[in-house]
Amino acid sequence: MGTRKATAFLDAGARVRVVDPRASDELRSRPTPLLELIERAFTESDVDRGELIVAATDDSTVNARVAEACRRRKRLCNRADDPADGSFETLAVHRSGPLTIGVSAGGVPAAAGQIRDEIGRRFDSRYGDAIASLIRLRGSMRGGDDWPRAADAVLASDFCDAVESGAITQRVSQWD
Repeated sequence: MGTRKATAFLDAGARVRVVDPRASDELRSRPTPLLELIERAFTESDVDRGELIVAATDDSTVNARVAEACRRRKRLCNRADDPADGSFETLAVHRSGPLTIGVSAGGVPAAAGQIRDEIGRRFDSRYGDAIASLIRLRGSMRGGDDWPRAADAVLASDFCDAVESGAITQRVSQWD
């Protein structure tokens, strides 16, 4: 789980420090200046330099120590095995191009993941492509008065139906 969370932050462009005596091969082989890999056991001072801390080990005692150190030092902490013991929860995220959808399920990550996967089946690349075309259209209309009218027409109440049927392409092209 720690590798997955670290990878997600790296993919988002964050600087990530991982403290793990048994770091994964995936992290060891990841060539990026954004990753600092410290292969040793956690010490309380590890949270001093962090802005946002994730406790995602396979040892609940270590995760509890990380969360407690964060509370004492007033650091944000996500405790993966016990979200209520942390100060924030991460979302299960679905991405399709510029479309990003996050799901929280009240501290039950497995449920959030299943809901995210179901959402992802509907909001697939068709939606990513549609949003990308809307971004281009809006950008080409900046500074003018046409965008509000185009948005009303293109983003009508049947927007999702238009995306899924392919009709959105024609709607957008009418305003290009």
